[in-house]
Amino acid sequence: MSQIIPFDSDNLPAHLADDAKLFNADLAGHVSVGFPVLSIKGKAFAIKRDGARHVIANPKDPESAATSLEVVVLRVNKHKSKVFYAKGWKEGDDGKPDCFSNDGLKPDASVEKPQAKSCATCPKNAWGSKVTESGTKVKACSDSIRAAVAAPNDVNDPMLLRIPAASMKALSELAAACNRRGVAYNMAVTRISFDPDASTPKLIFKAIGLLPTDLYQEVKQVALSDTVDSIINGGGVMPESTASSAPSADEEQEEDEVVTTEEIEESVIPTAEEQPEKPKAKPKVKPAAKPKSEPEVVVEVDDLDLSDIDFDD
Repeated sequence: MSQIIPFDSDNLPAHLADDAKLFNADLAGHVSVGFPVLSIKGKAFAIKRDGARHVIANPKDPESAATSLEVVVLRVNKHKSKVFYAKGWKEGDDGKPDCFSNDGLKPDASVEKPQAKSCATCPKNAWGSKVTESGTKVKACSDSIRAAVAAPNDVNDPMLLRIPAASMKALSELAAACNRRGVAYNMAVTRISFDPDASTPKLIFKAIGLLPTDLYQEVKQVALSDTVDSIINGGGVMPESTASSAPSADEEQEEDEVVTTEEIEESVIPTAEEQPEKPKAKPKVKPAAKPKSEPEVVVEVDDLDLSDIDFDD
């Protein structure tokens, strides 16, 4: 045992370092990657980290909560996430949902009693499968989109932001703006704010500037990291914060606000307000009716008196 190398030794043989990557991958799938969550509960931005919730203060008025944030949207899941509670979800519930999906395609492998084999055929995923207290038909299984965001001055600290169904249209508008500009969404600084006319948290996204080249290269590395992959894909586990983002009993989903993944990825068509108005066709002018011609007067030759005309002159 005298040849054992101390664990903290800097003299690590090369063959050990190479094999470490090979075998440590076996354990990676069993490790739950922790990450903070950017909460929008109560129309207030807050960071949940290690079980503590810290409301982000308004820099102009530290006594009040921030009404907007400037972030870098590092990466967004291409699919919707879904969460279903058989008895509904109420404020304060922190139990695991009865069924959930991090990719919107099929229930997660950890779900004990999945509601269907696929989300597309699940009756809980159909409009009208739930009726709210106000009588509105919604889906019993709520939709959201998982996104990894970070502060522009600290891109190495990515956070999970769950974008609710009512905010998906705004997300597609951000995609459209970036496509028209010819840039990726994570090349820009995006301002996130709340829709003042919505009773529940409904987000607005607006790109306000482009990152410098060196900072974008750093963003790109973080966007492709394992941490961000776990944030947007769920890492195969059920984060404890999922329950707190479920819609409350009085929160109504809006069917016309939900857009498909394809619309988010390919939203490049200008809106009706942006499209130039087609010139209206000029009405055809009806030509004026021709005036009726005077009737010709026909003189009978036999009635003319030619006796006074001298034809020899």
